[in-house]
Formats: sequence, C-alpha cells, structure tokens
Amino acid sequence: MLKFFKLKKKIIILLLAITILGAVFRFYDFFDLIFFEIDQARDYKLINNVIENGLDEFPLLGPLAGGTAFRLGSIYYIPALVMSYFFGVSPYALVILEVLFSVLTIPLFFIFLREFFNQKVSLYLTAIFSVSLFLVEYAHFSWNPNPIPFFFILALYAALKYSQKDSNKILWISILALGMGVVMQLHAVTLIGVPLIVLIYFVVLKNKITLKHLAVALGIWVVLFSPWIINDILTKGENLSEFKKATISKGERDEHPSLGKSVFMNAFNYTRYYSILLTSQNDIKELVRVESSKSLRELIGYNISEKEFKINLLKGFLGMIFVAGGVLLLILKFVYLKKADKDNTAIGKRNFLILIIVAQIIFGLLLFPLALKVDSRYFFPVVIMPFIMLGLAFSLIEDKFNNGKKIVLVLFIFLFFYNILGTSNWLKLAESYSLKYEKNKEFILEPYYIVTMKQWNQIVDKIVQISDEHKGNLYVQSSPYHIRPLLYLLEIDKKKPVRVMDTKNLDSNGMYFFLRESDDIKTGDALPESVAKRFDIANKYDFGSVTLVQMKIKEGQEASAQKKFSFEKDSILPRCYELEYFMEAREKCMVGDIGYLFGKNK
Repeated sequence: MLKFFKLKKKIIILLLAITILGAVFRFYDFFDLIFFEIDQARDYKLINNVIENGLDEFPLLGPLAGGTAFRLGSIYYIPALVMSYFFGVSPYALVILEVLFSVLTIPLFFIFLREFFNQKVSLYLTAIFSVSLFLVEYAHFSWNPNPIPFFFILALYAALKYSQKDSNKILWISILALGMGVVMQLHAVTLIGVPLIVLIYFVVLKNKITLKHLAVALGIWVVLFSPWIINDILTKGENLSEFKKATISKGERDEHPSLGKSVFMNAFNYTRYYSILLTSQNDIKELVRVESSKSLRELIGYNISEKEFKINLLKGFLGMIFVAGGVLLLILKFVYLKKADKDNTAIGKRNFLILIIVAQIIFGLLLFPLALKVDSRYFFPVVIMPFIMLGLAFSLIEDKFNNGKKIVLVLFIFLFFYNILGTSNWLKLAESYSLKYEKNKEFILEPYYIVTMKQWNQIVDKIVQISDEHKGNLYVQSSPYHIRPLLYLLEIDKKKPVRVMDTKNLDSNGMYFFLRESDDIKTGDALPESVAKRFDIANKYDFGSVTLVQMKIKEGQEASAQKKFSFEKDSILPRCYELEYFMEAREKCMVGDIGYLFGKNK
C-alpha cells in the first residue's frame, strides 16, 4: 500500500510538472506573442459592444461556419465576456481563458488515457501532447475551435464512465451533456460528428439510457442551446435553413475530383497533420496542388516532377504506412480484447477502443468531401488520435520485446525533445516577426495572417503619434486580413475615430496610412495600383513582417476637406424579427430581442 501511495504521489508530481511545462510554452511572452487577426478583431468589437451597451446586445448566435451563412452557437463568447467584464476589453481578455483550457486539457488527457494505458505510457503520451506545436500555436490566439480538445475529451471520458457498471450515472450523463453541448457549438464538424459518435457508441454497446437520465441530458441541452432555439423562433428557422444549405454546399467539391484523388488527399492530409501533432516538424509538407485536375495521376505526376517534391511525396507515402499501421493496431487490439476475458478491465479497454474507432471513422467521413480544401483547424477534433495510436505502438513494443520498456523510453525521449525543438524554434520565429520578414516558415497557420500583439501595439502607437500632431481625419487601408484589427485597435483601444480609405473621395486634410506585408514592399509593390494613382509615399515604418506606409495625396488629385470624424455608428438595420430575412439582419438577433416573444417589442 505504501509503495502504491508513493507511486501515485510520484505520478501526480510528474503530471503537474508536465502541465506546468505545457503552460510555460503556451504563456511564453504572452503579451507580445498573442496573435490578433480578422476573426479576433470581430469578436473584440462584439464584446466591447456588449460591455458598453449591456447584456441586451449579447448575440444569440456565434461565429459563421467558414464559407457559409450558417452560424454556430454563441457559448464561445461567454469566457471572453466574463474576462472583459472584470479586467476590461482587450485582445488579452479574449484569449486568456482559452489558453487556460488548453493547459487544463493536458491533465484531462492523462486521465482519459488511463482508461486504457498504464501509467508510464499515459505519462509519455501526455508529455509529448503538452509540448506539441499544433496545440501550442493555436493557444496563441482566440478562435472558436480552440476549446474543442478539452470539451471533446471531457465528453468521451464521460461517455466511457457512464457505460461502466456501478458508476454515478447522473453525474456522468450530466458531464456528457455539458461536454457535448459546448463542443457542438465550437465547429460545424463537431456539431455533426460528436452526437453521431456518442449515439453509435451506445448503440454498439447496447447501452440503454434511462428516461430519467435522458431527461437530465435534454434539460442541459435546452439550456445550452436556448439562444439557438430562440433565434430560430424569432427568424422563423433561418439558421436551421442555413445549416441545411451549408451541409449541402460543404459536400460539393469545386473540382469534382476522382474518387482516387479524394481518397489519396484525405490519407495524405491525415498523415501530414498527425505527423505535425507527433513531431512539431514540417517533415511532410503540403502537396503542390493541381487544382484544375480531376485525376490522381496528374497530382502525383506534378509532385514527382522535381526532386524536392518527389522526396516530400515519398515521405508522405511512408507516413501513410505508419498511420495505416496505427489504424490496424486499433482494430487488432479491439479484436484481441473482444476475445479476452470479460472482466471489467478488459471490457473497459474494449469500450475505449470502440469509442476511438468510431470517432476516427466519423470524422474521417466528415472531412472526406473537404480533402482538397481542408484547413488545420478541421483536425482539432482528432488531435488525440495519433497519440493514442502511438500509445498502442508503445504498448506493443513493451509486450513483445525483451527490452521493450527501454526501447519505448528511448522513443519517448526522442519524440519529446524533437517536439520541444520544433515548438521552441516556432516561438523564436514568432518573436522574429517584429524584427524581419520570415517567408514560408509557417506550416500550421497561413503565414500572411500572423501579426503579433507586439507589432500591433507598435503600429497603432505610431499612427496615434503621427495623427496627434495633425488635426485632420484619420484614414487607413490594408489587406482583408489586417484591416479589421487595425480599425478596431484604433477605435476601441486608442479611442481614435478612423475610417477605411476611400480613393474616390479624398480628404485634403486627411492622414492616410496603408499597412502592407513587407514582402510586397521589398518587391517594389508598396501600394496597390488603385492607391498608387492617387497617393505618393511620404514615409515607411518597418515593423518586421509588415510595413506601415504613410501617404500623401498626389498633386493634381481632386480633394476637399471633410468634416471632423466622430466615432462611426453602425447603420440601423431591421431587427431580426422584422420584415424579410436578409444576411445582415442576422447580426441583430440579440438577447434584447427575446422580449419580442412576450410582446414587449411589438
């Protein structure tokens, strides 16, 4: 008993150390290395609006599901609202609780792994998971997919516990409903996939949920999804209608590729991102796509036309073999446990594998139509899968080789430090964004998205410094990825009235700024042609990966003095229950509109 207590205490200390290490990577240089992009700026303005005007302005619906008019749930906004209420509206308030969820996912993952693996293997996997670049990088900005791993693991763990004999059924059905209710509002893929996984899991186990327990789950879901429900009552089912359209449109592939090409690209995508998750390295790079081709032969032919592409494709094929081996291990282990003794331990491990296999199949099917346009965020629901496959390989080596435990320890040490190397190099890269332009080094996020808060603070401070010396109006322009952050940081953070530049209506007393990727500046393309016709460059201010261009109106260009700006007010749109539905009106479905259902707004 004493030996067990010491071991248990040792495991807790090691788990705490692993969690702290993961937290260090996620909070490293927190105030400078947080990213602030187009979606974060949108949420920043939304939360500021709620803080300034009251809870009536809190939206009933959340972010748009990428590329569609369907909106997710608004539960994602609540942590940012809570933090902003207590500490003030800032980009940091938006992200802090998401980073904490990312840290808390580490011990939760260990607890989940212990349902199948021994303590050492569980610790090995959790340690690699804690320093994986994919999870660290996404923790550096606020985005609705970020909390998916925590709540998805929580839901899976609760499903396992509920299916066990003599468990506290009420407790675990409540946690299951909570985890599902949150994760389903974070991404369209989890909205469809998670309920399917849980349903199929219980059907396969023939595990009946009592009416009492079902009522508890439904009660929690009604509370969590009540904003959705109320919104569709107010808009006569418009969001549900958009969900149907989005499901159809997401299933339509622009290229109409062959089945072989779709299968290959799905296998390659999973292999690439599973490799990134386990190594934090860009060892298997994205394929050079042949967007117009329908055949797999053209895709492979193009990627073996040059030596660099050929080597990358070879790495991809080798990676696919390893991923296929991991899937095979899942199936073989399940078959073995199915034939094993029917004690509680074997049944629990078998159920664990059923849940994992079902989850991998469901998400594999959901991502299949997106093979040619998949983004890294789509792999958030399956981030645990490669670690579990690795754990099965570790367990097999321990069981089948004489020095198996030593071999596993060596493999763990290699992968652990390989991940630390990759993540540390990325942190150095992120720090360098404010110093110089780094091209094509990002392999998880798109490189042109990223501007750190250190850069943003320097940029807006420079604009404010210059504009304070001038009495004219302030105008800015940039790429679609950077214009919102630039506008909202000036408006909300610096309290500077600002407008997007209009080249057709020039202000003779205006101060004009253009934010440009530094790569464009270096190639001589400092200003777009439409802007260069109207403006000369007065000054350039280098902020590393981006450059701020101060402009002056060219001589001979027609310009007239404009009225002094005040803060721009949103145009008044019909409320979401008025007139016919149109896209912009959806933004106006707020908590305050609920009164319409009770005749207060009529």
